[in-house]
Amino acid sequence: MTHLTTGKTFDVWDEALSSVPAATTQFLRTLEWVKRKENLIACGPSGTGKTLLLEALGQQAIDEGMTESW
Repeated sequence: MTHLTTGKTFDVWDEALSSVPAATTQFLRTLEWVKRKENLIACGPSGTGKTLLLEALGQQAIDEGMTESW
């Protein structure tokens, strides 16, 4: 199994600390947007979890047999 070097996955994601609506996070985790070859841009202040969210999505894609480029 391939892993990103940081080990950031949804196992460490705390929904209560996120400003991203739960419904949005749930949709992103389906990876349907990846299968449709759509882009995702995350922007916001430092320390808001953007990198953790994106790396967790990348790891989920790897776990589902997709390739990922960081």
